[in-house]
Amino acid sequence: MGASVGQTSGPDPSSAREKRDGLPTQFKVVLAGESLSLLGAQISTVMIPLIAVLALHADELILGILSAISWFPIVIFGLFAGTIIDRSSRWLIMAICNIVRAALISVIPILAVSNTLNLSALLLVAFGVGICNVFFDIAYQTYVPELVAADALGKANSGLEFFRSAAQLIGPLMGGLLATIYRPEFVVSITSITFLIAFSALLVLPSRFRVRPVNSDSMIGHKRISFITELRTGLSLVWKSSQIRLVVLAGAMVNIFAAGVSALFVLFVTRSLGLDSSVFGITVAVAGIGALVGALTFRCWANFFHEGTCVAVGLLSTGLGTVLVALAVFSNRPMVCLTVGQLFVGYGSPVMNISLVTLRQRLTPLALLGRVNASARVAIMSSLPLGALLVSGLAEATSTTTAIWVSAVGELAVLLILGPFLLRIKANEPTS
Repeated sequence: MGASVGQTSGPDPSSAREKRDGLPTQFKVVLAGESLSLLGAQISTVMIPLIAVLALHADELILGILSAISWFPIVIFGLFAGTIIDRSSRWLIMAICNIVRAALISVIPILAVSNTLNLSALLLVAFGVGICNVFFDIAYQTYVPELVAADALGKANSGLEFFRSAAQLIGPLMGGLLATIYRPEFVVSITSITFLIAFSALLVLPSRFRVRPVNSDSMIGHKRISFITELRTGLSLVWKSSQIRLVVLAGAMVNIFAAGVSALFVLFVTRSLGLDSSVFGITVAVAGIGALVGALTFRCWANFFHEGTCVAVGLLSTGLGTVLVALAVFSNRPMVCLTVGQLFVGYGSPVMNISLVTLRQRLTPLALLGRVNASARVAIMSSLPLGALLVSGLAEATSTTTAIWVSAVGELAVLLILGPFLLRIKANEPTS
């Protein structure tokens, strides 16, 4: 891919700034809006469970269902979302998602004022927001190559991952703090405001960045390709391209073990190690700090290595981090092992994620990118609930410590098996 779609060859008042940082102004506008959307989404992930517990007195089953709703939409709607996005303006999809999310969240305080808020309504709102998140995330990943030249994709994605990591750190803290000050069913209105501001940021973009790409492949001559055919084309490219298939497989495999560690981490800290619950909170925050550092330093790796090698670096950091976490059982200073381990785990995640997204964007023709992104996200995200169930089942049959060790070995095994192949990837040209 060469210059981004819609860029002109004439002088641009912001060209001097763009030469310095390699990112065009239109991308920075979209990034600002996406950052607010991420912050709003993270606040809502804390607020909605708090509303269920504090306002609606939900039990463990309801909380489990609320948690599952966060990943169900990508499994159910992911493939269809990719095909719809390839047929539409990415800008329009993102704008609609922000408006709909703002409207859905605003339903909660409206029902609370009228004393008609109930668990069914909360579940429906959470599910609706989850669907919008699926469309927005895929549209955004597909939209970036329209705004940014191919040689700046890594930098653009690292910027997004930095703000994503910051939102994952700040959003829950902000949501938890605000919920202690006032009733969460009303404080959640802040989330609607962030989505509306994100929508306003998209309105700043010139009209040439709001249209559907001209190189869409949904027409052959004067005949439109069917929706199902387009969907199968995206799946086929993921399967037939050895490089894209390898990228998706690496993300899915490591997620199986990472999801298991995430599900068991609180039990490992409080029961297996006998530490205070505050230690759990501290070590989770440390992982967030590691993620921020990983997003900031990704370009240092990318300046010397191809994205395939960077995926291997992320896998290595995550695997070593999980080993350090597991070693806390044998350490006289378990807090040190947990802290350093979580720092490595947090660091490796954005390095790997940025590399995976950038590889897909560089390897995939723009006309197919929505479907490929969707197919990849379905495969990778579907492994999360699978991993949580498998590793938790292993912990039930053996022990939490054993399951953590198995996960650590599993993550390193993914690196040893797939690492040599990842090192060979050179994403210079899109897959044909």
